[in-house]
Amino acid sequence: MQHVGAEALGLDIEEVNDRLRSGVSLPSHCYVDQNVFEFELRAIFDRSWMYFAPVEKFTEPGTVMTGQIGRTPVIVTRADDGELRGFVNVCRHRGFTLVPEDRQCSRIQCGYHSWTYGLDGALLRTPRTDDIGIDKEELGLQPVSIEEWGQGVYVNPDPDASPLRGAHPRLDEMATSTGLWMGVDDFRWAGRYVHNQAANWKLWYDNGTECYHCPTIHKSSFGSAYDVSDGSFRLGTWGSMYSGEFDPVPAANGELVGGSYRSLQLFPCNQLVQQDGFVVLGRAVPNGPGSTTFIVDYFSEQDTPTDRIEEWVKLWNQTYEEDARVVEEIQSNLASGRVDAMRYIPGLEDASRFMHGLIWDAYRAAL
Repeated sequence: MQHVGAEALGLDIEEVNDRLRSGVSLPSHCYVDQNVFEFELRAIFDRSWMYFAPVEKFTEPGTVMTGQIGRTPVIVTRADDGELRGFVNVCRHRGFTLVPEDRQCSRIQCGYHSWTYGLDGALLRTPRTDDIGIDKEELGLQPVSIEEWGQGVYVNPDPDASPLRGAHPRLDEMATSTGLWMGVDDFRWAGRYVHNQAANWKLWYDNGTECYHCPTIHKSSFGSAYDVSDGSFRLGTWGSMYSGEFDPVPAANGELVGGSYRSLQLFPCNQLVQQDGFVVLGRAVPNGPGSTTFIVDYFSEQDTPTDRIEEWVKLWNQTYEEDARVVEEIQSNLASGRVDAMRYIPGLEDASRFMHGLIWDAYRAAL
């Protein structure tokens, strides 16, 4: 990875250490500066495990799904031998995108010059090159690391990455301790939604990891279904993860209320929520200093009524849209140059402070 010094990014390491210890955010320019953003892609997203798609999408050979992990375009497919594989979604000939959208196929053919690959990534055909001697064995698709956990397929752009449980050694312990149920066969996919935000990915993190704002911003959405009063949320930290639980709300007259809530934030930008026969799995994709896409898949237990699932999907999508409006306002204010810092309240915003610490740890490891 290209080395960048702290000074080149406008950072004083000891000053930032002091800021974070006192509950103050990273310097404001870290949310708007292009050089900082590109550094984050290299230091964090080029080497981290990210949720990609539901496992159940790959039950049959020939399914190819596309996505973006950090700055890396990715395809994931189940080959004829039954093995799940992931590759960089780029042709080895001239760098053209191989698969522009999800599809079912037996071969992967580039739309530029028809170079053709097997679902195992092997280069099979290069038209009109028989007399040139192209080494097909050397020009197979570039692999990425891939694993299954629970309902999700996870991808790391680094082909030599340590396993998911190596990066997060307490993952299974956390799931067991908090009561997360990860049985794939007990859930069915209920839909995917995409939320675009004109804001930095770290603002998505700041907002999505605390519920101090829930009684105001989410009064008619999340705050109407869960007990968001002070003291109702319990935070647990597990290395580079945190878990969260809300107290249950008694149901009455068929109201949409949360009888259970268990969540996991897996650094960076992976969200898992399990509640009331319903699962939320999502990831944030950083597009630029002021642009983030949040991709969320919903799942339901097999016996959960369809109309109840639709109600939960509507509530969660409303919550995410409310979050988007908030972080977009903050992004605009940060870009004005008049916001010296953001401040986090002990107890109420400990999760945000914890995630900031993980971000800063990743910064320092790469500086």
